[in-house]
Amino acid sequence: MQTLKQIWEEGKDFEVEFWKKWVDEKGGQWEGDFIARLNPNTFIDPHIEEFIKDIVGLPSILDVGAGPLTVLGKKMSDGRSVHITAVDPLAEKYNQLFHEALIRPLVITQYAEVEKLDMFFHMDQFDLVHMRNALDHSYDPLLGVRQMIATIKPKRVILLEHSTNEAEKAKYGAFHQWNICVEDDCLIFWNKSNRINVNKELENIAKVIAWGNDEWTSAVIEKNA
Repeated sequence: MQTLKQIWEEGKDFEVEFWKKWVDEKGGQWEGDFIARLNPNTFIDPHIEEFIKDIVGLPSILDVGAGPLTVLGKKMSDGRSVHITAVDPLAEKYNQLFHEALIRPLVITQYAEVEKLDMFFHMDQFDLVHMRNALDHSYDPLLGVRQMIATIKPKRVILLEHSTNEAEKAKYGAFHQWNICVEDDCLIFWNKSNRINVNKELENIAKVIAWGNDEWTSAVIEKNA
């Protein structure tokens, strides 16, 4: 039987092909999103800014599983810039796509797996960690969350935003090996052979607040002091 890591490795080509078409077509049906990601004056979403507006100076954000272009806006509503570090395990392939398309991203995605962030970053380094529609692609999402907690400063937060139960919707194809949902106000990671209550697993190191519906699941994970 294949391990989740082996299945994850085999899913890489499918993921790269999806994003190659996206880059080649400059977003295609998502043209507005493509343009916004390349615009230095795009404002960060208000619900994300809420978590860093108290920072003095330049807030630092780690965008994990960012894909070829971080979805995060580059400016705050008060005109300040934000310092974004974008990482993805397929960064090298994504950057080659842009090289071939003669496009230079504002934020170049760097290589890192969420499960191994401690190999690339210091503890207590970032003001905010963000992850959208990528943790369900990982081979060990709980380890990934623990790694994100290690990189965040005390009392700061990780913001997770994911399609609910995406592995079920995708019939466990390619990268989609984990589901993410909320049950009884708890954040749950699950698949056909595993079920993880994230609130309970992290209760000694962080506070987890999760909410969602059949379409979308969000969570704020605040690191203890």
